[in-house]
Amino acid sequence: DYKYAQELLNNGVKKYGSHAELHVRLAEAQYQSGLRIKALQEEDKALKLNPNHVATLLMKAARLTYSKNFVESEEYFSRIFSIDPHHPKARAMEAVKYHFHRETALADESRKMALQVWPTSPYVDFWIGSMLGRMLLLDEAIPFLQAAYVFDPNLIEAKAELALVHLRSGNEETGWQLMEEVRQQDPYNILAFNYADLREFMAEMKVIETPHFIIRL
Repeated sequence: DYKYAQELLNNGVKKYGSHAELHVRLAEAQYQSGLRIKALQEEDKALKLNPNHVATLLMKAARLTYSKNFVESEEYFSRIFSIDPHHPKARAMEAVKYHFHRETALADESRKMALQVWPTSPYVDFWIGSMLGRMLLLDEAIPFLQAAYVFDPNLIEAKAELALVHLRSGNEETGWQLMEEVRQQDPYNILAFNYADLREFMAEMKVIETPHFIIRL
């Protein structure tokens, strides 16, 4: 409930005063609620209080990477790496940038640096695959998400993201099967629950198939 989160965080600022962590969490809740301008303002407040606040720098770098503003994102990556050269999530995001530009060797190097802190972490591949998938680099995303899930079968988020990537790719049989497995593993998973409803709704539609498209009415 991001609206409730905003209420709590605003109360926190009133009670405890401005703190970079409170402002960046408020920005996160606002982004999730579609309040982009307010979120940007909260990011700026956080960095004014603490120019080296890594969580805020990371949020800015992620936002710019998703929007493919790679040149502008470099400032924030550089600031993060000056504080922590091996920051796992930042290096994973850097790998995504290189994948987008088809610079595989540099992407591999960023991934290796991300894994130096925790060599057995499944999250590095999950972060890379998830971001690639959301940027619609679907074929590139699949191996990373598969690797993350195979390494840690309890990482439900990786399996759910893998299901979404397959569905977006048109691999419906695999995507629906994976999403159902997520629902079986975690009956309270909201994404899997919503997609189960969507599948039932789609099953009632009329389907028209062409050599290039599947149209549901």
